Amino acid sequence: MSRIWKPRSVWEDETSGSKASNEKKAFWFYKSNKNPDHKEEEEENRKIKRIRRVLFFIIFILGITLLVLLAVAAYLALAPNSSTSTTIITPTSTTSETSTTSETSTTSETSTTSETSTTSETTTTSVTAMNVACTTSGRGTLKIVTGGSATWTQYQLNYTASTTSRMIMFGFHIVNSNTYYLDSVSIVDRNAPSIELLMNPSFESSTTILIDWTQWCTTGCSTSSWIVSGSNCHLGVGNCFQDSCIPSSGIDFLTQSFTASVGDKYTISFWIRLVGPGPPPLNKLYVDIV
Repeated sequence: MSRIWKPRSVWEDETSGSKASNEKKAFWFYKSNKNPDHKEEEEENRKIKRIRRVLFFIIFILGITLLVLLAVAAYLALAPNSSTSTTIITPTSTTSETSTTSETSTTSETSTTSETSTTSETTTTSVTAMNVACTTSGRGTLKIVTGGSATWTQYQLNYTASTTSRMIMFGFHIVNSNTYYLDSVSIVDRNAPSIELLMNPSFESSTTILIDWTQWCTTGCSTSSWIVSGSNCHLGVGNCFQDSCIPSSGIDFLTQSFTASVGDKYTISFWIRLVGPGPPPLNKLYVDIV
């Protein structure tokens, strides 16, 4: 038996709840957005997504910060320390001497003479410590020699003493395997120019080690400094000081203490030459009185 198609009147009711309305909803898979539970679920999902984004961003920032801190810690652990210091100890001596003499003489038929002499000597040694940073900062108050010549060159400097205890200081900043040679150092008071104030000024009393001179800030030197003789020295004879040291601090010093008179004027002279592959201007010699 065949099914008879019956056309629907355009006036048929399609209001909500009617049969036509319900059939239309079923055909188009109609889904109401007015379900309150569904809205709350979507809002909750949006909140969870926002919280996840914030947490991910925080974890990302913390990860970047941790990597930066690890990099800084590794750099500090591997970087050489360039601010080391050396303590120079300068002994000073004070001597006091007391002499007492008593003499008694009695004369009669018998002559008696007694003589008593008492001498006491006290020597007190005090130690003055000076902390000097192993750095080029603040050095070269008397002279900075930039580079140098392969031939011997003399320098003469003037100095007026402000205290009695002084120290001559030569600072060697060497690069590119160059070598400084130092010879014939002299410090004299202009009031007594014939009196040399330094001990072993031309290094003639030294053989393989320094005598009367002190070298410091040599930590990390790849090459040493030593006493040489003969053709390497001034006038081609005698001894001189050779410095090829390249310390971790970038500078090493050669020093000697001397006694000065406050207000007196002094002449400081020395001979140097620079030998090496260059470029010479990168090498420097610093001269100070401290």
